[in-house]
Amino acid sequence: MNSRRLAVMAVACSIFLVVAATAFAAEKDTTQVIRVKGANSMANLIDSLAKEFMQSNSGIRIVVSGGGTEAGLLALFEKSAELVMASRKIYVKERQAAMLSGVKPVELTLRKEALAFVTRPDNSVSEISAQHLLELYSGELKNWSTLGGPDQPILALATPQTSGTALAIRANVLQGGLLSSDCRFVLHFHRIAQQVKGKTNLAIGYMPLGNAEKAQKRNMVKILGIKKDKESPAVMPSVKTLKDGSYPVLMTEYLYWDETSVGKHVKKFVDFCMEEQR
Repeated sequence: MNSRRLAVMAVACSIFLVVAATAFAAEKDTTQVIRVKGANSMANLIDSLAKEFMQSNSGIRIVVSGGGTEAGLLALFEKSAELVMASRKIYVKERQAAMLSGVKPVELTLRKEALAFVTRPDNSVSEISAQHLLELYSGELKNWSTLGGPDQPILALATPQTSGTALAIRANVLQGGLLSSDCRFVLHFHRIAQQVKGKTNLAIGYMPLGNAEKAQKRNMVKILGIKKDKESPAVMPSVKTLKDGSYPVLMTEYLYWDETSVGKHVKKFVDFCMEEQR
């Protein structure tokens, strides 16, 4: 092959690479990104919906991360998130912070989720009454034998007092009271499942039903039935008992975005999420 032909091929390759790089940059520039942050309890659901949405909306890329409701709202105010997952309503002080940041939060109720109580699979206790849950998480009930289980102390696992899941427990179980300081506070649900599975302490914890079902399939936890009182039959958390109102421990989940800067691509994804939850 002579030097002239090599030179021509080199020029052609250079042109191809420039064109390809330009096309890639153009495609990258036209991709619309939705950064979703907030409640850990919603992250699995929203990530699953995002993957389904992106299959038919190739020009939109969605990045989902947790961190908690408070962190998600802060990201919205700091313009580092377009959409917030929240397991509680926005506080007045947060609305004030939003105003100072030039953000006008819009709230949408996405769905209600059941909070499941879990223990180790080999625990002989399979159900618990609402009254016993109150006593347990307020620090009064301390031994599994009271519930017909083994003579072992109860390790109560909980999320931090101000988290959305803890607020739901305080409202639905503790009648507005605080979680006992005897609880071991754990930030992430997968850590609750790991600690429930552990052999050192016989524990009880709570998490959204979706997380609990995944952990149960992996034989890490057993989901407990909840009795309204000692005489009532135990009710297991499920889509059916959530809809008919027979399961008592629920949490409302929300989406928030900034009305002043929201793009059509964000609204399109929000509409998709709402449609999928009907």
